[in-house]
Amino acid sequence: MERFIETILLDDHSVILKGLECALTADEKIQVCGSFIHSNSLFQYLEISKPDLLIADYVLSPGDISGKELISKVQKLSPETVIIVMTGNYNRNVISTALASGATGVLSKKTPLEKIPSSLKAVLEGKVVIYPAMSDSCNYRRTTTSNQKIPGNSGRSNFSQDLSVRERSVIQAIIQGKKVTEIARDKCRSVKTISSQKQSALKKTGYEERTGTYP
Repeated sequence: MERFIETILLDDHSVILKGLECALTADEKIQVCGSFIHSNSLFQYLEISKPDLLIADYVLSPGDISGKELISKVQKLSPETVIIVMTGNYNRNVISTALASGATGVLSKKTPLEKIPSSLKAVLEGKVVIYPAMSDSCNYRRTTTSNQKIPGNSGRSNFSQDLSVRERSVIQAIIQGKKVTEIARDKCRSVKTISSQKQSALKKTGYEERTGTYP
């Protein structure tokens, strides 16, 4: 029997949570298992339950955890949970940091509600989803699927975990718009070394130049 895509939500605005719940539960294959305003409540939930997917605000209320720290802690508590970040910030550094930290999708809070279920399913199929207006601020997009699997199958992992520390730092710099020569200078490595790490990272993650993926 086909199982639901178990999804949890985190946002410090209850109105946004309600809108997301309505959009997702309209799809018969998606089940919203929990909605949280504070990260501590989310972490308590993850200690006992391991959902398929988390949709989380990247900037929570003052005093709460940062987006980067949130992604890191979720990965430690529930490595199998796929993370989609929602934000109103279109800054390329925010987008690249979220992806490099382990998020597999970045959506705008302006994303039409009817688009969210298809974005969720695309991420679980191994695609990296970036809201179109956000992808315009980046130079690369994900074009091939990773070894992520639809719920019910084993072996799902986040694509960023396949990269070495140096490859991850190079791919993050590339997404930020830096050239190979700039990265080589910043990291005190040869252009040849950086170019090799770039190609290896792009091959592993399935990125190619220009726009982002959005179903």
